[in-house]
Amino acid sequence: MIGLSRNLKVFGSIFAFYSLGFHYLLSRSLAAAHYDQIWMFASGYGLATFFTALILGAFDPVRRGRGDLGFQYHLVTYVVSVGVYVVWIFAGPTPEKQAIPGYLIGMGAWGLGLFVHYLASRATIKGISKRKMFE
Repeated sequence: MIGLSRNLKVFGSIFAFYSLGFHYLLSRSLAAAHYDQIWMFASGYGLATFFTALILGAFDPVRRGRGDLGFQYHLVTYVVSVGVYVVWIFAGPTPEKQAIPGYLIGMGAWGLGLFVHYLASRATIKGISKRKMFE
């Protein structure tokens, strides 16, 4: 089981807030047929997430460990994003225009990318191949 560091827990909480805000703005834009605003919200959501993870990851005390901290942040991002979306679908005001099958395809593709990240993180120790490290 992965032990979550304090910074990773803070990131998960902040990212859940970002996700709720993004889904709220996305639903409002879709309901009002303001499709030109969606790219701005998606870009802001992505940039805010990236920089929050970058800053919290840089100051994470477990950064000096052997594991891939980037994979842990990637996993938390995936789990929180999927969790918030599932809660939003069942409890939030989701318009019919928000395509659930499209999201499921994206979630599956992201899950595949997460699995590849996991395999890559297991093949190296902090980005250095095990073969090269023990030569």
